Amino acid sequence: MQGKLIILSSILFILSGCSGQEKKQPVSESKASNKKLLVSFTLNDSTININDRFNLWFANGIDTLHASIKGNELILPDFREKKDTGYTVGFECCGYKLHFSSITKRMIFSGQDVEWKFGVQNKALTNNYRGLLSEQEYKSGKKYKAIQFLQFNPLEKGDGIQFVNKIE
Repeated sequence: MQGKLIILSSILFILSGCSGQEKKQPVSESKASNKKLLVSFTLNDSTININDRFNLWFANGIDTLHASIKGNELILPDFREKKDTGYTVGFECCGYKLHFSSITKRMIFSGQDVEWKFGVQNKALTNNYRGLLSEQEYKSGKKYKAIQFLQFNPLEKGDGIQFVNKIE
């Protein structure tokens, strides 16, 4: 089920780039490096102050690249020599370890300021979290131990994308 959600999210992300407008060239890593990548963490409907108290890394095969942290801003490692076969993003904060697969360089280097919103929902789902499940799943009342998410929220233009892990 998680794979279907990632595939659906990826398809929507790709289709958003095919809206009939002139296709832009991918943003180079050097140009994207001056854009702000802000990180936040939400735990059970509450935003946690995580300034300098989290770790973030990118795994691709046997390579692991660690990001630097300054407050709640992410400073990306050097990806230039790395082939883009999709990355697993790891995030550790407040005793939680989250992992999200199939993250591409295009998602990481979007060319604009972006908030990377990580979150965990351990309590019963509220209406605030309907977007993390399909309407059918939400109405079914199926219970999960936790729902983990990563949302890329562009701060300049466009729609975001999200990844969801459902823990049964």
